[in-house]
Amino acid sequence: MDRRRDEAALYGELELNKSLAFTPSQSCPPIWVSNTLIAYPSSNAIVFLSTASLSSPAAGSPQDFHAATSATAPGPPRSLQQDLKPVLTDAIVTCMAHCKKDNMIVFGERGSTDIKSVKVGAQTGAKTVLKGAAPNDISLLSLAFSPGDIHLASLGDLPGFTVTIWDWKKGIALCQVVPGIRQCRLSWDPLDGRAFATSADGELTFWRMEEGYRKWNLKSLNASPFISADSSAFSAKPTASSNTVSGKTLSVLRVQPASHCWTPRHTVLATCTSADLILEYDPRTGTAEPLVSARVRPEEIESYEDDPEIMAYPEPSPPVPSLAHISFSPDYSSLIVASTDGRAYLLRNRPNAIPASAAESETSRAISVRSGPVLAHSPLFSFVTVLKPQDKSDPATIVWWSPDAWAPASRAAVPGLLTSIAVSPDGLTAAGSACGFLRLFDAYGVGRCEVALIWRERVCESSVKWAEWSMGGEGGQGGVIRRYLAVAEEIEGGARVWVIRTEQRTGSSGSDIKKEDSGGEAVATQKPTLGAHCRATSVTVLGYLPAVGGAFQGLAWSAEPTAGGAAGASLYMLISEKEEDGGTLIYRWRIPADSADIKPDNADLKLTGTGIGITLFRIKAQLRAFTVLTNGGNTTLVAASTAHRIMHFQFSAIDTAEISMGGPPTAVPLAAPVFDYPDPSLSSRAGGRILSAVFNRWIVTWSLDGTLFVRNLDEPERPMKILAYPFVSGGVKDVALSRDGKTICTVGEGGTGIRAWEWKFSVAGKRDLADVQGSMELLIPKDSPQITNVADEIRDTTDSIEEESISRKAKRNPQEEEAALMAKEAFQASLQQRIADLSGALQTAIARNDDPAQCPDLERLGKEEFIIDFTERDALEAESRSKVEGVRKSIEKENTVKRVVTQRIKTECWDAMAVPGEVVRGFSTDPVTQHVTEISNYPVRTKSAAETTKLRKVKLLKSVNYLIRQTQARDASGQRSNEVGESPTTPPDGADTRTTADDGTSIPSKSLLMPPLELTSNERRRAQFLLLLDAVHDVKFDFNAKFAAMAKLKRDEISKIEEKNDRITEILKELAIAETVTHPTLDDNEVPDRVLTVNDEEVKVEKWISEEERKLQEERRREEEERLRKQKEDDSRERALMQMMGGKVEDRPDWMNKPANEMTEDERKQVKEYEKKVQMFKEEQEKYRKALETELRKLQTMISDTCAAFDEKMREFSLLRLATDEEIFKHELQALQLRRALANTENDNATEAGILARLETNKPARAAHGDEAQLIKKDLEKVREEYDQAMKRDKDIEKQFKKEFSSFEFYLEALTRLFKRRDIVNDPESARRQYEELNPFLGAEPILVGAQDVSIAPLNSDKDMPDGLPSDVWSKFVELRDRKIVSEAELRTASRKLAEHQALLDAANREGERLRVEGEQAAAVLTAFVERRFENTYNVETLLGLKQGQVEVPQAAVVTDFSDAILIHRKVVEELNDSIVAIGRSKVTALQEMKDYRKGIHALEWENKMLDFQADDLALRIRDIQLLRVTKQMQEFIRSGDDHRRDTELARLDRRAEHGAENHEHKVAERHRQAKQIARRIRKKERENRELDSTLMEMEVAVHERRTIWEQTKHGATGDLSGGGTAHQNVATTARMKDIYARRRLADLAKANAQEILALRCEAERLRLKTYPAFPAK
Repeated sequence: MDRRRDEAALYGELELNKSLAFTPSQSCPPIWVSNTLIAYPSSNAIVFLSTASLSSPAAGSPQDFHAATSATAPGPPRSLQQDLKPVLTDAIVTCMAHCKKDNMIVFGERGSTDIKSVKVGAQTGAKTVLKGAAPNDISLLSLAFSPGDIHLASLGDLPGFTVTIWDWKKGIALCQVVPGIRQCRLSWDPLDGRAFATSADGELTFWRMEEGYRKWNLKSLNASPFISADSSAFSAKPTASSNTVSGKTLSVLRVQPASHCWTPRHTVLATCTSADLILEYDPRTGTAEPLVSARVRPEEIESYEDDPEIMAYPEPSPPVPSLAHISFSPDYSSLIVASTDGRAYLLRNRPNAIPASAAESETSRAISVRSGPVLAHSPLFSFVTVLKPQDKSDPATIVWWSPDAWAPASRAAVPGLLTSIAVSPDGLTAAGSACGFLRLFDAYGVGRCEVALIWRERVCESSVKWAEWSMGGEGGQGGVIRRYLAVAEEIEGGARVWVIRTEQRTGSSGSDIKKEDSGGEAVATQKPTLGAHCRATSVTVLGYLPAVGGAFQGLAWSAEPTAGGAAGASLYMLISEKEEDGGTLIYRWRIPADSADIKPDNADLKLTGTGIGITLFRIKAQLRAFTVLTNGGNTTLVAASTAHRIMHFQFSAIDTAEISMGGPPTAVPLAAPVFDYPDPSLSSRAGGRILSAVFNRWIVTWSLDGTLFVRNLDEPERPMKILAYPFVSGGVKDVALSRDGKTICTVGEGGTGIRAWEWKFSVAGKRDLADVQGSMELLIPKDSPQITNVADEIRDTTDSIEEESISRKAKRNPQEEEAALMAKEAFQASLQQRIADLSGALQTAIARNDDPAQCPDLERLGKEEFIIDFTERDALEAESRSKVEGVRKSIEKENTVKRVVTQRIKTECWDAMAVPGEVVRGFSTDPVTQHVTEISNYPVRTKSAAETTKLRKVKLLKSVNYLIRQTQARDASGQRSNEVGESPTTPPDGADTRTTADDGTSIPSKSLLMPPLELTSNERRRAQFLLLLDAVHDVKFDFNAKFAAMAKLKRDEISKIEEKNDRITEILKELAIAETVTHPTLDDNEVPDRVLTVNDEEVKVEKWISEEERKLQEERRREEEERLRKQKEDDSRERALMQMMGGKVEDRPDWMNKPANEMTEDERKQVKEYEKKVQMFKEEQEKYRKALETELRKLQTMISDTCAAFDEKMREFSLLRLATDEEIFKHELQALQLRRALANTENDNATEAGILARLETNKPARAAHGDEAQLIKKDLEKVREEYDQAMKRDKDIEKQFKKEFSSFEFYLEALTRLFKRRDIVNDPESARRQYEELNPFLGAEPILVGAQDVSIAPLNSDKDMPDGLPSDVWSKFVELRDRKIVSEAELRTASRKLAEHQALLDAANREGERLRVEGEQAAAVLTAFVERRFENTYNVETLLGLKQGQVEVPQAAVVTDFSDAILIHRKVVEELNDSIVAIGRSKVTALQEMKDYRKGIHALEWENKMLDFQADDLALRIRDIQLLRVTKQMQEFIRSGDDHRRDTELARLDRRAEHGAENHEHKVAERHRQAKQIARRIRKKERENRELDSTLMEMEVAVHERRTIWEQTKHGATGDLSGGGTAHQNVATTARMKDIYARRRLADLAKANAQEILALRCEAERLRLKTYPAFPAK
């Protein structure tokens, strides 16, 4: 890494503060540093993430890891204090591993095989731990520490993928293997320090370290392939990798493992590349079982509309990302799952439980950053990025990032292609699109509320090329902040710049948001409710500056005073001239602060002749990027040339001369650059921009190799160089600077994400930063409101080039436009009225033409003659025909699809059947089963050519054997018959006498079946299996032939019954009897062909009848009418009447109805003759009726007999069906048994080969292990000799001590204590305890801390030397003691070596024992396998038919297991039963005797127990009486007996009776009182009723009077109107009315006087009481 800091640096040293990206890789996934800390790679950096800062949302609601709260939730997110700063590396990190003991991370870099390390939280540089870990590979792919951090495993890259196990502290490679196959990921078993696994796409290998003598070995086991089956009902063409079973195609899918992780159960979880599964592998066997589905399913998905970065699963486009890695936390409470699209998800398990599926876990999205170009920075938020859509039809997304949590604070979707974006210091964000639209977003309250779209207009005719805000804000009255926005667009031959003014008013509520045109008049007003604190923004398009020619390169604002010294802003535009000119033009426009008078001079908003001044500068060099810096009144232009150089130009006094906008400007040449120095970052692909910090302190450039150059303007030739991204990732894509320069944000190419660089301040840097932050207050409004809500926003729509721009709208004259609009509306109204008149006239003419009363038939016109517009008619007809044709084609397409499906189904299910399924039903219900007897045939499928060929071959071979056996049997029987004297020509009973063809295939398969005991090989079993299936086929065909005869019989019976039913119908018609005739029919199951025929009644839609079909139906109708007419003419009843009555039945004449006395003699004779004829006719009619009834009963009886006979035949045929089923099931069961036997012996050869291979492998391993054990024994003898020698030396020293110091008896005891004393400096137990505290797997592995030598403190002569001991003796003593200490250390070392070698020998013996046991087990397995194969070969299952009563095995609910059953002869069972009965009878007799004997014993025992209980009871009573305390009451009772108690009880009862009587009297009195009260109430109600009666009478009188008045009034009025009444009546009526009125007035007056008197009386009483004192009466 090339990072250096010069003395001329601005604030100090730049360091990486945030890296918001995750580089997805299978070889370098996120790793757990602790239970709550994750480290993951971010290109050439290592980033730390604290999972404790991640909230635990509801299941399925992911969350970004950079925000502690939801990205859309109001309020600032809390900072993640637990996150550590990223660690920057020299190249892309390819692998990482964490050492728990030393709390460091080791990692590998691309292009190097060195292993480097960095301390977690130390913020120090990386150092190399191991050099050349895999020298033959290009880099490292994976690193992993073993449990306890003792060993380090490394996995190399191409070409060898070397696996190396290191003793990393010593730098020694313990073992190394070069697999030569691709591996990506390596991990250790957390509970086994010698087992690890490696994985890659499609491969998973399990490794185990085995410690040999003086070396380590690695043994590998490849994971077995996991097979996933998928079946489909129909397959058009089975492939070679599919198996067909029962008509279904079984597709075999090989699941390939990808990444993996270990579990606490010593198993491995692995993701898959070709299936959405997580598999669980057993490293001991290599087999796998599916654990859980890794893809989120549609029923488990929620839609996150607030986060467009979340991808829904499953989704056809774009492709769904796959899982790259899964890893458990150290305490197994969380699981990190990384995907290939740069996201990682954290799954928190429930406490004290490992979830069986992801549904039982809490899921939060830990890492997810989609970075776009960083386009702007603001003090209100960290920066703004743009996320380009994956589909062109989708909108782009603008993201505002939070400055506190460095997370997306708000988003806005823009329905268009964004081409430029700019942000003002106070949060206004301008976004330009490719269609020329400009949108303004108010992001002042980002992080606390949603960003609001406040203005949208199409400003440019073409795409927005550039947008730039002015730096400072000009203040106005009422808290108004005014800024300018320059928007550039490219036009033909040049460029054009639009100037837009924004005014923001803060601290108001409910202010208007205005959009103004160029004239300053409001053209649209929106009044949103922004809450208590808001700011309103007024946007005014001032116009565009004159177009300039050349290639546009950029814009820049500068805060410069105008020529008169007034405040203002300067806009600079960089234009490249043509290549032959080789120069660059810089246009500068001075815009005053007060822009109220700035208006365009013409209608197209062109700004000419206004107060805007223009200056044109010319530079000879070709520039492509620039920035303008102002400092102390000096203006400096810093530009980047196409020659990869940076130039500084200083504007002089002559350069600042301005001219008016009226004429063309004159180019002023700039002087030579003040500074001119090369910059390697300024390539053609480097982005082409130069960024400057606030107040122009320093500038930033970047290069394709990922290097940032930060230059101080005081010394620009000495830049600060920082490697921000590695060159292989594409370098730096974009850069943004904070206004104070405190933060630099970068975005890398290729998804390397966003990074934030901050200053590590020096003393001078802190002082400069304080000055800058103080100046920053001028850029941000002092009134800093919080936008709480935006209720009404401008609705955003999709950009369209058809929408008018501002310039087009401005060109229109409002008066002319309004007049044209009014004229257009008037013309449209006249046209509509004329059309309405013509339509009315046409409808009237059509109505008159259709009315027969108004228009005769000769004058009536056809409908086509009313057509006015034949062209329109033809167009409508053509449109109708096209629609009809389209509908016809769609219907034909649907019908074609249905026909194809139908044909396929017919081919599979009908044409492929040799015998289709058919059913025969009886005529009536069976009296036993209460159901109609129904028998079906056996559907038989046509055999394929391959099946027929195979069967023919088998039958041919077996028929030869059959003929040979038959010939041998015939010869043998003939020889025996010759000996006995019998004829050999008679075949044996049951032999098949059918002739055979030459090839023998006509012999029935049943005759070719072999005996079960001969099926001892798989070839015979396969042949027997095919013959059994063919035998089943033959049995089905034989039954189907009989079934066809039965079906034909039913059809014949139905025909006979129908003939009888026709006669019955005629008889019922002649007898005029309404009786239902039963017609037996065949249902659909009895006629299989009906499934292919569609009847008219099955079609539910209306049938369209063509003209030919109508004619055919009419002809059929006429034929039917003619038939009915002829049938009516040939009526049998009419014919009989003709024969009997002479052709007519004469009606009785009227004269025959006369009385007999009035008739003549001839008339009487005629009457008698007529009556005689009528009587004869009735008699004949009765005879004919009885004959018809007799025939009817006879026909019905015959039909019933026919049905009963057929039903009886059906019942007999059902028995045949049962027998056939029994035979078929028997054969099929035999076939299944054979199939199972074949399946059991299918892999016998492979199993035997595997067992033999184990034996062959075990033999050399045992031999090699024996040699190693002998070597260990030899070394053990040497070590034991060394131990004995060390022991001898130690004892010699002790003897020497006793010998030399025995003369100093006075000091001997003290010297002996000093000689044996050992003051330990370092305690090995403390090291062991520390290891136990650091090791999380202490209970799962042995203590691996090696034995350490104890450091003994030397003796101190001043303190330890005894008084009076000579110094030479003391020196000799110390020397001898030191030799003793060294000897003890050597003895401990020898003892440890002896123990280690003894342990090795024990381990070798155990390994030898294990190999011996493995060999013996393999031999035992081989023996068991041979025995099992022999048993499977010769222990053949045989089917036997037994009667139900002879089966003594208990029957199970479904299938009974007869595997343990045996066959016993019947006589044996009967003899056994007889012996059992005899023994049982003798036993019952003995039990009876025993019962009687024991009965007496029990009686005596019971009596003894009873007497014992009575004695105990009496003893207890005596003791109670003796211990009883006698009271006075008891003494009195003893003396006087019970009389006193009885008297007391009687007295108490008397008192109770008296109390009851008193209580009764009291209750009776209470009832009397209540009765009196009720009587008083009754009397009161009666008085009230009487008062009501009187009132009612008065009201009746009043009503009567009123009725009288009304009647009189009515009569008076009637009399006056009619004039019919007399004057006297009127006078009487008037007088009576006056009397009534007078009486009524008097009554009212009396009532009023009575009320007044009552009121006066009450007032007098009140005054009296007020005047005189009143005393209460006693």
